[in-house]
Amino acid sequence: MAPTRAGTVPARITSAKSVVLPDWANLKDQPRASNARITLPPPNVSPKTIGTLSPAEYRELAGKPRRQKYGAKPTWVEGIRFSSSAEAKRYRELRLLEAGGYIRKLELQPVYEFKIDGVTVFKYVSDFRYMEGCTEKVEDVKGCKTPVYRLKKRLIEAQFKIKIIEVS
Repeated sequence: MAPTRAGTVPARITSAKSVVLPDWANLKDQPRASNARITLPPPNVSPKTIGTLSPAEYRELAGKPRRQKYGAKPTWVEGIRFSSSAEAKRYRELRLLEAGGYIRKLELQPVYEFKIDGVTVFKYVSDFRYMEGCTEKVEDVKGCKTPVYRLKKRLIEAQFKIKIIEVS
């Protein structure tokens, strides 16, 4: 088996995690680029799109970030990474309310465990929890309300006797 072009070596992909390497003993007499290597495909590349890649093509594909499932753009505020710009915007608003004394005890991503007979069925992570006066408020910033989210929300509200406020 000879290289198909300078810097590339054909490989057969049998699954997303395994690559069948060519027999290098048969290739030792064949001319090839010194930088030709076989590596696993980057996580954002489908095995179907991989035929033979040069190292430059691989680096180009590996450098592209993966797209978020619902198109949200991760945003950083005060050194904290938020899943979406809407969530980051709401955080800024809540920080202003906290600085003004309207709310207190602002928490990010509190976890609620849904248990049945002492067995944890699932964990629900809301975006914010804070105290407004004497009442505890729980907020979730949502762009897309999936059926799984709606079910988890109702179960958590019933078990913890809280009301989850959805912010769009």
